[in-house]
Amino acid sequence: MKVSEGGAVLFGRSGERVRALRDLLAEHFLRVVVVGGPEDLVLRLPDRDCRLVVVTDRLEKAPDGTFFARLRRFFPSARLIVLGDLPAGLEVVARSAGPVFVGSYEAFGFFSSQILLAVSGDGHAGHEHEPVSVDPVKEMPCRQRPISAF
Repeated sequence: MKVSEGGAVLFGRSGERVRALRDLLAEHFLRVVVVGGPEDLVLRLPDRDCRLVVVTDRLEKAPDGTFFARLRRFFPSARLIVLGDLPAGLEVVARSAGPVFVGSYEAFGFFSSQILLAVSGDGHAGHEHEPVSVDPVKEMPCRQRPISAF
């Protein structure tokens, strides 16, 4: 069931994890665009109407220090999720861009239903870029992705 008329942009080169993420996002967004690397930001994404940008550590070329600032300028109202292992300096820059989630594929897979419902539509919390609160002690979301999928 699609809950958002907006789109999602997934930064990551092809592979099992990126395909699994794309399929998961397609359950929540009408349009999902997969982009191989930071250099494709302007070339392949003329439509700025997206609700979610997911940046993975599976890019064709590692993003530079200005990548997340450019993302914010290009998609000012989109929510941001950062997945995987980023170098420490780049993770600091990524966190300054106001992501709603930064973490491993496994943690995202565990909480993905709750996170995606919050960022895609009716579960939207107050502030545009407010982090999604995930409490591992509470009952888990009913539609969890198996950790092996990511």
